[in-house]
Amino acid sequence: MNTENRLAMLREEHAKWSEETFGKVSAIGPAKHLSKEALEFASDPTDVMELADCQMLMWDMQRRAGISDERLAQAIRIKLAVNQSRLWPEPKEGEAREHLAERAGA
Repeated sequence: MNTENRLAMLREEHAKWSEETFGKVSAIGPAKHLSKEALEFASDPTDVMELADCQMLMWDMQRRAGISDERLAQAIRIKLAVNQSRLWPEPKEGEAREHLAERAGA
């Protein structure tokens, strides 16, 4: 079984467990929980278990918000194009980066 199929099976298993455990709630709770888990991952970016927590929460947010994979892929394409059109500061290790401005003509 390839990685894509294994992830799809895990995603389905997670969805079933999450629905049984947390019920039919919105994406808000998982989004708030994600901020906590992201900070935990930031404290040790080699901790794959914290990254797994983040990924499962992202799956939960997407599913609970009713966002299909295709809709998410379209949004990512659009947002990537927007980000590519922006000017960004020089990277600084360990710091969040905010765009500076839109590129001229973009």
